[in-house]
Amino acid sequence: GASQIVAPDGTVLARAPVEDEAVIWADIELEDSMNKQRPDGSDMFSDRRPELYGPIVSEPGPHEQVPAAERIVAAVWSGAAPGEPLAAAAAAIADARARDVEFLVLPELAFLADEAIADIAAAAARCAEGIAVATKALAGSPLLVATSIVHEADGVVAHRGVLISKNGLEMHQDAIHRC
Repeated sequence: GASQIVAPDGTVLARAPVEDEAVIWADIELEDSMNKQRPDGSDMFSDRRPELYGPIVSEPGPHEQVPAAERIVAAVWSGAAPGEPLAAAAAAIADARARDVEFLVLPELAFLADEAIADIAAAAARCAEGIAVATKALAGSPLLVATSIVHEADGVVAHRGVLISKNGLEMHQDAIHRC
């Protein structure tokens, strides 16, 4: 929401509403775009420091990375299945395994019911149980599952992205921004 068309001098020519979908338009003067002088008098092009840009201004070269696999089958589960979240996640994993999926993305907080979290400790415990259920459902499979959980340790609560394999929790990353 609130997408806008802005003139080179910073004047907002058109702005979409914050909440609704919209198509916006504005008449523009193409000649104005050739002026690279900022309101403070500096010039956008003469003030550039390309020696600081490094690789982004270099000609692309051959990359040396080789794909780890010729192909990967990935799936995203919408989480729309009715019922208990842990059983629904286990069923989604079983379905993905049956379809030879190699990477499954579950929705965020897939192990919790779709409702406000009133008890953080209980939600974190439920998410830990969800990891255990997913690990069991992944037994003997190369399938990897990504989702997010509520994590609590030493009084610190985090919304944590996780990657789960047949061996349990493989990787995690706490959200950078507060949620």
